[in-house]
Amino acid sequence: MSLFRLDTRPGSGNLAPDMPDERKTDRYAVRRDPAGYTTFLIFTGEPAVVGGVPQSGLSEEDARHMASVLNAQSRRGDSSMRRSS
Repeated sequence: MSLFRLDTRPGSGNLAPDMPDERKTDRYAVRRDPAGYTTFLIFTGEPAVVGGVPQSGLSEEDARHMASVLNAQSRRGDSSMRRSS
């Protein structure tokens, strides 16, 4: 697998980093919010909820870690952390 792909935007002609295959199925990402960072569900934009607690207002490190853990579990089909009870 190549780590780069041709950036086909007009006038670019540059190589851009290619997204690893496992990242193409990510369900969660991180964004800045007024209180810190939020781990959110890509498809809805809603904060991820773990054990009934919205994952917002986190440090950047914690939000990225949570997104990584949730994406890994999602790839395995495990939703146990996302259940509220």
